[in-house]
Amino acid sequence: MDWCGYYVVPAAIDMRFFLEASLNDKPGVVEVFSYPPFDTCAVYDLRDFRIDNASDLRYVGAVLKAMLKEGRLKGFESLKLRFMKSEEFSNLTGNRDVKDLPVRKGLSSSAALSVATAAAVDLLVNCPKGCCFLRKLG
Repeated sequence: MDWCGYYVVPAAIDMRFFLEASLNDKPGVVEVFSYPPFDTCAVYDLRDFRIDNASDLRYVGAVLKAMLKEGRLKGFESLKLRFMKSEEFSNLTGNRDVKDLPVRKGLSSSAALSVATAAAVDLLVNCPKGCCFLRKLG
């Protein structure tokens, strides 16, 4: 069952979200950037956390809130998260065999976005220096 209460059938597909995670210079602030037609920006203050439930980026906020609650974030981190389309990812990596995961099509895109966000943030924040492959892209 998904977050909206609908039944789902889990299956692997060849579509993805592409997320660049990096540090910024604003302690306790997570900046999130996306692309139209979605909300293009959200800012989360980890010390005074609020989620705009009308925002397309609310799932990112929910993941950050859960990570704070579980101690995976301490509240002083400074992060920048940027969602990319597959074309931009292809240009950065040279991998031409990638496709965007469509949203609002019943493919659990919100779950995929949540997993991508949690993994990227956890690797960036909790991975010992040098072990994180994401640092090599940035």
